[in-house]
Amino acid sequence: MIVSFNTTYYGIQVDAGAVVSVTNSDYGWTNKLFRVVKVNEASLPDGSLGARLELSEYSAAVYDDFNITQYAPVPNSDIPSVSYFSSLSAPVVVANNPSSYIPNFNVQVVIPTTGRVTYIILYYTTSSSPSATDWKQLAIAQNIDGAPFVPSSNYVFANQVLPTGANPSETYYFSYIVSNPEAQSTRSPMSFPFTWSPAPLPSQRNATGYLYYGLSSASQPAKPTVSGYSFSTGTFSSISANWSTTFSAPSATDSSKFWACYYSVTQNSDGTQTITVSNTFNWTNFNGLVTFTNLETNSGTTFIDGGNIKTNTISVSKLTAGLLVGYTFRTGTGTTPNGAAFEVNSVGTVWANNLFGGIGSFSNFHYNTEAVQGWSENNRNYPGTSGYATSTNTAAGAHGLRGQNFRTGAAGLVGGANNYDFYADGSGTNYGPFTGNHDILVPVGQTLNEGDLVVDVQCIARKGWSNAVFEVAKSTLANQAGCRGVFIGSLTPLSEVQPSVFIGSQEVVDGKVVTTMTAQYEAIKDQYLFGSMSALGEGQIQVCGQNGNISVDTLIVASDVPGVGMAQSDDIIRSMTVAKARESVIFSSPDEVKVVACIYLGG
Repeated sequence: MIVSFNTTYYGIQVDAGAVVSVTNSDYGWTNKLFRVVKVNEASLPDGSLGARLELSEYSAAVYDDFNITQYAPVPNSDIPSVSYFSSLSAPVVVANNPSSYIPNFNVQVVIPTTGRVTYIILYYTTSSSPSATDWKQLAIAQNIDGAPFVPSSNYVFANQVLPTGANPSETYYFSYIVSNPEAQSTRSPMSFPFTWSPAPLPSQRNATGYLYYGLSSASQPAKPTVSGYSFSTGTFSSISANWSTTFSAPSATDSSKFWACYYSVTQNSDGTQTITVSNTFNWTNFNGLVTFTNLETNSGTTFIDGGNIKTNTISVSKLTAGLLVGYTFRTGTGTTPNGAAFEVNSVGTVWANNLFGGIGSFSNFHYNTEAVQGWSENNRNYPGTSGYATSTNTAAGAHGLRGQNFRTGAAGLVGGANNYDFYADGSGTNYGPFTGNHDILVPVGQTLNEGDLVVDVQCIARKGWSNAVFEVAKSTLANQAGCRGVFIGSLTPLSEVQPSVFIGSQEVVDGKVVTTMTAQYEAIKDQYLFGSMSALGEGQIQVCGQNGNISVDTLIVASDVPGVGMAQSDDIIRSMTVAKARESVIFSSPDEVKVVACIYLGG
């Protein structure tokens, strides 16, 4: 067995041939002996100089410097293969919450006893005898730091949701696989059938109001008996004599009083009603201007301009109300249809300049358009739609954005908690169509035409292990080294864009992303133009006939014609190879330029 790894520069002191011990909990090694085969200097992730060791498994019973005797190897070294996983058990539904506000269920799986597991993928199907294509991905799990799961431990996929279609319930079966970067297990046995019957959200109607006694009376009348409330008319089909939902002031007599009571109605989805009527209370009818004055403190005066208030303006510091029907509401100054910051019209449409809140759920079940839309307009330097995970959120599922298609199983992450900018985590076809583009810089004063072949000149900036931006120039020599790809689009002043390699930091302030660029960007932003080149995947390339006609799979290199390729002299992919043709091209002269479909190979 051969192992290799990087260590600090102290490791350079180890000599080839020396016997060293290695401890690694992932593989169950404690002071396991290895002989050093090779020692090299190496660059570490933090930029410092370190050492890379290559070791060979060592056993004193096999390797010795004196009196060598024949060694009988044991049949098993007890070191499990990285591609081996012991058998999996069937997953189990351990919680079913069909009546929660968001109905959900939990599925528990068991990590195998043997095998290094860094990923768990849960699948579902509605078939009791599924084929391989019947399984759809439901969820994926991994530890945030990439550490393996503990063998024989349980893992619970919590708060899972599945559709039932047009039916009130659906029967599902579950299975799972485990994997690591090197291997994947076979699928686990199928779970017992699970009938998923999420309860629909309760559908209730509510109404409140007053009932008025039509006679004046010195004594308190009994509260009325009512039934059969109509939400469309606001009346009852049955009501005690002399009581009404319509206010009409009765004629007053000496020592008489007026009486009313309050009612509330709740109607369930099955049509049953619960009606509550309060005890009757005395009220007073005023006609004209009425003033109440606090005589003790000579303050706190209330004025009522008599009659029912229906269309007048009410100015209050606080208004507490129940159901408002057919009303519009506006507040603040902004860009809603009527110039407000927040507006609700009489049919329930809402406009808001800014919304800050917690969880939001949207569905286009009743509408033939997108459930959520976002626009970036008027040259605003902000995205139309954004999703964020804060710097302090270390949860494994804290992605910036996630989209999933339950019909196809396709799913993807943007700003993933797994350190990927983009990550395909579904069972779909992953990426397509695929063409890989790279950021490029061109000095101010130089030009490129779309379709020109470009070559690397010098590295201008780098960030992490996955981002390096080069200054490029148009190719000019046959078989030119450093030819990377084809310029596409147009050139933009670097000062007008914010390439990721130059972003120093980002933070969310008052709901907006504030970006701070690096000092290098500020120093060179007026010296370069920013653009993009296609260097991997499918596309097209300009070619000429300098090295003959081109056939399918002919390799392409730079020619003497600036920015144009030609056929390579052989079929071996070399450092100067930039693309491979996908169609044939015949030229009438060496300098004739045509466009050929290709697969980019330069980057």
